[in-house]
Parts: sequence; structure tokens; C-alpha cells
Amino acid sequence: FYKRALQSSAEGEGGVRKKAAKEVKESGVKSPTKAFILSDVKYLLRESYVTVNTILSLIMPALLVFLCTYMTTRSMQASMQAASEAGEGADAGGFVSTPYLSLALSVMMAGWFCSGTNLFSTVGFSLERENFAVIKTLPVAFDKIYYSKLIAATVVTVISTVIASVVTVVISKLTVWDFILMTVLLSVYGTAVNAFALLRDLKAPRFNWMTVKELTKNNFHTLVPMLVSMVGMLPVIIVAFVGAFVESFSDLARSAMVWGVFAAVDVVFALLFIYRSGDKALKYFEECEC
Repeated sequence: FYKRALQSSAEGEGGVRKKAAKEVKESGVKSPTKAFILSDVKYLLRESYVTVNTILSLIMPALLVFLCTYMTTRSMQASMQAASEAGEGADAGGFVSTPYLSLALSVMMAGWFCSGTNLFSTVGFSLERENFAVIKTLPVAFDKIYYSKLIAATVVTVISTVIASVVTVVISKLTVWDFILMTVLLSVYGTAVNAFALLRDLKAPRFNWMTVKELTKNNFHTLVPMLVSMVGMLPVIIVAFVGAFVESFSDLARSAMVWGVFAAVDVVFALLFIYRSGDKALKYFEECEC
């Protein structure tokens, strides 16, 4: 890793990117989409800052989910014990201890970090820098280039989602169905946020940078996807709190509320950010000057 960091510093990020693209070209890959995905993967492995950021984006959601679930569970247990000692019952004040409240909080944290911190979507086109001018001259339909970027970013999101889902289900002692629903719905949600981030970066890319760290530092573009991701999770959190304060609800009803609202959010985000995103990307691509 240290040798790779020294090599990327010596070559410069632009040199690393060109070298990755050259290797893919020489490999004989015929599919444009596959070629661009491989180029991004090789760039990930060669550029130390991008590698470290990607590794953190894989680990941080699971770590935050663990802390969130653990602290929420401990807080619930302490409240229930205090209420029981006071003779008010285990569910004093109408609050019902439910794993689906901590689940909703975990989903929010995972959704926030699994897509909002993904460099391959937040600065996916800005990373190309001078190579973007070459892309504009390629005899390849731009939707293939756009979707290759989206796929590369989504692969990172899906991996981090699976890790975070495993941690959530194990700690909260939920079911296999909860794991499947969390993984699928978070993956769709992350893909939508990635599409939004890519379009936003393509609409106003930054090519006047020397290092990737400089590109991401004080860059408002990298913060907006995180904010959008947090706002999208608010309905899930609200319905989870409602379920926790209604004692007559069963765990099955609370589960259906959380996943039903999350699925509705997924549909809205998919329609807003994924549907016809290729057409929007082509429009921004034609308008973009480099």
C-alpha cells in the first residue's frame, strides 16, 4: 500500500488515471461499459486516497450501525429498567421497546454513508479531469459511459449495504427477511442517490484540481448527496417512532410499516433520480465544456 501511495504521488492523479485507462485499452475488452468499469476499478486500486476513502465507505456504515444499534438498545433497556423499578411497567409513558426503532435508525445511518460518501458518484466525472475531453471524442454512446459510472459506484454501495445489513440483523436479532429487505431496499436507495450525485457532478464538474483530496475538500457537491440521503430517510424514522409509541401494534405491524414506507421512498427516489437519468446525463454531457 505504501509503495502504491508513493507511485501515485510520483505520477500524479492524472497519470494514474491515464495509466489505468491505457491498461484497460490494451487488455482487449470489447464492451465499452465493461471497459469503463474496469478503468474505474484499476484507478481505485492505484490511487491511494481513493482506495482509502472507498475502504472507509465500506466499513463506516457497519461501524456506525453497530454503535447506533448498541446505544439504542442499551438506552431502551435502561429506560425500561428505571420504569419497572418505579412501578410504572416496562412500557411507561406509552413507549414500547422495539427492535424496529433501532432498525430504522440503522437504515438511516447506512443509507447516509453507503451512498453519500461514495467518491465514484459524488465526483465520478470530475475524477476524469483532462481525460474528460478524450471521452467527448470517443465513438461510444454516452449512456454507456454514464451507466458504467453508475454501476461502479453502485457496486461499492451494495457491498457496504450487505455488510451493514448483516451487522444490523445480528445485533438486533431480526429475521432473514429483514436482512433481505434491508439489503434490497438500501441498494435501490443507494443507486438512486448515486444517480443524483453523478448527474449533479456532470452538470457542474471540477477539473481544475491537482489531487483528489483537493477535489473533495470544501466541495459542496460532495455534501449535497449526503443531505439528500438523510432527508429521504426521515419518513422511515418518523413511522418507526410512531410504531414505538403505539402499544397495540405487533412487531409484524411495525416491520410492515418500516419496510412499506422505505419501499415507497425507494419508488419516489427511483422516479426522481434513476428514471430517464441517461437522457439527463446526455444533455449535461453535451453542455459541459472542459
